[in-house]
Amino acid sequence: MDIGIGCLIAFRQSCRAGLWLGIAVSLSYMMGAAILTPAMWLEPLGALVKTGPAIVLMMVALATLEER
Repeated sequence: MDIGIGCLIAFRQSCRAGLWLGIAVSLSYMMGAAILTPAMWLEPLGALVKTGPAIVLMMVALATLEER
């Protein structure tokens, strides 16, 4: 799924859809993992914590998409 989303983001015609899909998948991943395995939030390498900044970066990319 990540490779498919990355391919969507790579091309200008589908970039917006790919970014929205990436945000949706990341949020669902975080919610699902928080419900099924809440201990992952305490993992030293930050498996869930690093997803938050990735969502913020996708939002920034959406905001600046028209400028590129």
